[in-house]
Amino acid sequence: MSPELEYIELIFENCDSVRIPSSYVLGMSFEKITNYLWANFSHQLIEENVCQKFEIDLDNSALNYQTYFQETVADGKDDFKYHLEIAKDITHINIKPNNREAIYIALPWKSGKQETENLYQKTIFQEDSFIISCEEGKEE
Repeated sequence: MSPELEYIELIFENCDSVRIPSSYVLGMSFEKITNYLWANFSHQLIEENVCQKFEIDLDNSALNYQTYFQETVADGKDDFKYHLEIAKDITHINIKPNNREAIYIALPWKSGKQETENLYQKTIFQEDSFIISCEEGKEE
């Protein structure tokens, strides 16, 4: 039996994040996930999952969820929609199934003129939902 999804968490370039309960996730897919290990200058061994293509369909009500910075700083900046339309800066997604360890996956990334913007990230708003996608080699 497959585990049920508890929530997803989108992580942005500035380390901000937004947690969305599974009830707002209408569909999600990852393609060509690879796993690799690397060590940083502090000799920490890091294991990372990276995908070449990602797509998620969320109910429009998910836009009502506040990012971590928005909740703690409360200055009206850094809301979820800002990260989708202006910053375009999703770097990772954390997927949390019920009763299992979370799965942390890096999304495809290509910097533009601003290093903090992902040229691969696209968001399409529809009547009742919106789709976020990132695909390696597919710039907006």
